[in-house]
Amino acid sequence: MKITPQCSSCLLKRCVYEAQISDESKVDQVIRVACEELAKHYDPRHSSAGIATKVHRAVYDVLGTTDPYADIKEQSNSIARSLLPKANSLMVAVDDPMERLRLAALLSVIGNVMDFGIDSAATEPEALATDFDSLVEAGLGVDEIEIAIGLLSPGDTIPYFTDNCGEIVFDVLMVNALKDLGFRVVGVVKGESILTDATRENALSTGFAEAVDELMVTPSFYVGVELSKMSENLKELMKESKLMIAKGMANFEAFSEKDLGPILYLMRTKCKPVATALGVPENLSVAKLWR
Repeated sequence: MKITPQCSSCLLKRCVYEAQISDESKVDQVIRVACEELAKHYDPRHSSAGIATKVHRAVYDVLGTTDPYADIKEQSNSIARSLLPKANSLMVAVDDPMERLRLAALLSVIGNVMDFGIDSAATEPEALATDFDSLVEAGLGVDEIEIAIGLLSPGDTIPYFTDNCGEIVFDVLMVNALKDLGFRVVGVVKGESILTDATRENALSTGFAEAVDELMVTPSFYVGVELSKMSENLKELMKESKLMIAKGMANFEAFSEKDLGPILYLMRTKCKPVATALGVPENLSVAKLWR
């Protein structure tokens, strides 16, 4: 996805948030550096994910940290774990495997609400618990899961690109539902901390690593996925797959720049530029197939 003017204000707001949760005395310095980087790299012909990566790299350097979100990531996982009994009770009440997958996808997308420092997302991890029931009741605003699954045959391998901490707890439900339908799932997490994205450490601590058939990591600090620096094994897996699953807006921003597909995107559409580019309404839970 190409960067838009609205992306700029959102990006700067998140940078300010990073300073506030890390070292508030550096807010002014962070604003200056973020604006300088944005001015240097902003180009409507270029990827929003790539530009955001450069800005966040500069901000992290100013803050002197490799993970300003560390505490919030743990809080998010903790809140999600506290909701697992409720989520599991919903899952066991559904007998049909496809309907179980649909419910698991919804629960996985609901976890995507936890994305901090931007508009139309949770302001704190506890918001997930507050909003959980209403989000379940609202359901998926866009549901193309059955069409996506129809592209597969039993035994096929699905690369599953995770997004944030917190939601990765619910991704386990999605992985298990996919495996119950006879598919093999390769989970992909971040190899380096950026924003609230899940890393190998988070995958191990939440049970996600145990749930998937294989765990792979992306190699670099990047918003979404830096495709050019992926391992050859992961590139080959993506090339051979009949369907990939990608969580969250950042993965869409990165993947949509390349000739990839089919991809089932699972996310909350938390901003207008992403919703417009994806061709769906804003502020919905969506399972959108991209070919």
